[in-house]
Amino acid sequence: MATSFHEHVRSLALLHDLIENDQVAGEKSAIEKLVNDIAEAAEKIAADAERAVNQVNAEADAAAESLKAEARSAVSDIRKGAAQTAAELMQAVKQGADEKTAVLAADKILKQAEQAVVELNMQAQQSLRALAKQAAEATAIIQKEVDAAFGELAEVKEHAVKQVVGAAKETALKFPADAAPDDPETRAARQAAARVIKMLAQASESVNRSASAAAGRLQRAAFEAINSVKIASAEAASSVHDAIGQANEKILMVTQTAVTKTVGDADKAAEFFDLESLRDKWNKRLY
Repeated sequence: MATSFHEHVRSLALLHDLIENDQVAGEKSAIEKLVNDIAEAAEKIAADAERAVNQVNAEADAAAESLKAEARSAVSDIRKGAAQTAAELMQAVKQGADEKTAVLAADKILKQAEQAVVELNMQAQQSLRALAKQAAEATAIIQKEVDAAFGELAEVKEHAVKQVVGAAKETALKFPADAAPDDPETRAARQAAARVIKMLAQASESVNRSASAAAGRLQRAAFEAINSVKIASAEAASSVHDAIGQANEKILMVTQTAVTKTVGDADKAAEFFDLESLRDKWNKRLY
């Protein structure tokens, strides 16, 4: 498509002169111009679609990497925290706690931590799969709009080329072999050439309308696709956060029970462990 209205008008004027001077070359140039207009429209649609798909993938990839990093950090913290708590529990033996009970309690804490890790990883993987699925659906929506746009342009191209070719053939029939510049036949030929240009201008306008409409639909589809991935990212993050919170809560409950069994009762447990402080420590791992 012409880069400006003036260039477009100038190109049509030059084409009109060419048709008057050489009907065959003029017809060929008219069709080439029309085909180029459509090709440029298709290229723009393809470029817009590629940018939208890249944005969808970038959004999904960034969210996925963030979730993976958060899950890895949570897993590391859970294991480290469980090991530290188990070690502190064993220290209670030096202060009179039963060693066998302490060993069993420490083992239970570590096993609960590993179970929590397994469940957290499963939830993280599930969230990542859901995010990847949404990203794939989003790109499919964009591709569907692109396919529809290309199909519409192909129909416009077929109809427009027929119009221009028909007008060009009519022009060729009206061109006299030899005629004076002001001969009626020459004027008729010029009018026929003008008709080719008119058909070409109408065809170009049809291409522009079709391309603009397709671009608008693609833009809306891209916005919805990108927004759907953002929503999926937020849902995945929320799901992983919930899983981390549940893992921490389960470990805390097991730890409270283990400490109480090791030292005898809850009141005595408080002498060895600040369970409220432990709760704060586990809950902070959410973030």
